[in-house]
Formats: sequence, structure tokens, C-alpha cells
Amino acid sequence: MFLSRGIKSISSVYIRDFTDTPDTEENIKSPIWLETESGDCHVKLADTWPENIRLNARLEGIKITSPILVERIENDKSLGKNDIYGSPIIHGDSDVKNPHSFWAKVVVIFENSGTYLLENEKNVFFHKSFDNYVMDFEKKDDILFEKNFPTLRTPIVEKYNSTLGGPLYDKNSPEKASYKIYPYGGFYEYGGHPKSIELCVFQTAPHAKTTSIIVSRITTLMTKGINPFAKQILKSGTLFVGLENSPEDQKTNLYDDLKNGLCKIKLTDITTGTSTPYKSTGLTHTQNTNLITINFIQG
Repeated sequence: MFLSRGIKSISSVYIRDFTDTPDTEENIKSPIWLETESGDCHVKLADTWPENIRLNARLEGIKITSPILVERIENDKSLGKNDIYGSPIIHGDSDVKNPHSFWAKVVVIFENSGTYLLENEKNVFFHKSFDNYVMDFEKKDDILFEKNFPTLRTPIVEKYNSTLGGPLYDKNSPEKASYKIYPYGGFYEYGGHPKSIELCVFQTAPHAKTTSIIVSRITTLMTKGINPFAKQILKSGTLFVGLENSPEDQKTNLYDDLKNGLCKIKLTDITTGTSTPYKSTGLTHTQNTNLITINFIQG
């Protein structure tokens, strides 16, 4: 046991018999009064860590740069090849129609300020150090967290047969055409709440005159009773082919990731060299901006 920060006005040497009080966690963390020749003094025993830390941050989207072609062929006639990220081929039935709303990843960047609560006192700090503490992030530089999104990596060619007014069939198959989706990156628009930052998927648009795509957010499909991450038979009898074996972090939005502790930092006390981890427990969003404040607790 040792005396840490917070000692107030000790004017003379004192001796305490530590055998008279059990060395429990409660006693260690609680303030105590010690008798000295010049009177009482209030001291703090043991190492002390902030009860919580709140970091100011901003959101930033990282562009999708890989051009990928998609082609739809019906009755041996090509409806055209188009770059799904570079051409305006988003169909009007899409959940999101703005081609600039999709990203390879969204990063959370530390804004060089925050607050911490210590001994019921709120303190403001700047940069990565305060008092005798230094913060370390898991990512490089000032990046607190990254949410990566899968994007299409290889060209898509879909071939169908149909009769006038009849259903579509997969080419060379007696089965009705399945409803296939592909990853399209993450949805993020400046000023939007982090709950809206999530995976988007697309399908080629049926019965369109040219190759186009219908883009949907995963929550939109879920509200329609469709699980984007599983293979299933829809009420219409159509086979739906989802993104099976997707990692768990693709099934959540950015807000839930931070609420569930996926963003982690480490705090080191430079006076003792000891460190303790902190995890995110939630955030607040400044409306109509890309600014958030993330709350951390030990864990």
C-alpha cells in the first residue's frame, strides 16, 4: 500500500498501525483521517483511477475506390455493364438513392479534448495526457475506432430467362430466379445519428430496361421480415440468398458497437507505471454534425 495523489496539508511525520483496520477494498478506496502532532489531515490511500472518461470525437467516411462491374443478361440480351460505385445506376426503388452515402469504412477520430470524473469531481483535459495519466488507443494516430464494411470485390454477371409477362428463371435452370443480395459498403451521411451507420446491400433490379441496382439498408430488410444474413424462403415462395457467415460486427450499427464496448483505450499512471483498460459504454451525438462524445468505464 502506498499514498497516492490527493494528499492534503500533511505538516508533520505520522505513524499509523495498519493492523488496527482491515485492509479491505472499501477501506483502501475510502478517504481516512489520520492523527498527527499538528492535527488531523485528510489523505487518500491507494492508486486512484477515473470513474469514467468522456472523449470528444468526430466521424469520417473513407471512400470506396475499387471499380466493380455488374451486368444483367435476360434471354441472352445484355442490359449493359455498369460500375456499381461509379455510375448513376441506383434504381428508384432503392432505400438510399444518393450515390455519395456509401463508404468502405467509417472512422471515429479523437478531437483532442474530453473530461474525466475523479473523486466526484469533473475535470476537463486536452490531448492524450492529463494529471499523471497518459492514454493509449488500439489504433494508430488519433483513431479511436474503425467500422469496416464489406464491398463487392469481383464482377457480377446474372443471367435469366423469361417469357412475356411471366416470372424470371435462372438461366439453364427450371427454378424461379432467386433474390440475391451483395454487400455494398456502409451507409453514412454527414449529420446523421450513429445508429444509422450500418451495412447496405444491393440486388440487380428485375424488369429494368438497363442494368441497375436496388440498394437497401439491412434494417430496412429486417422491417420487411427478411434476414439479410441467412438463406430463406420468402412469403412469395422466392428463395432469398443472404450474406451467410457474415461476422457479427456487420449485423450491428456504429452506435451499438460503441455501446457494447468495442472501442477500447488504456490509461497509464506515469507515477507508478501501472495501466488499466477502459471500454466504451455509449455516446451522445451533436445533432446535424459529425461530432460525438464517447463514454468509457474501466473494463
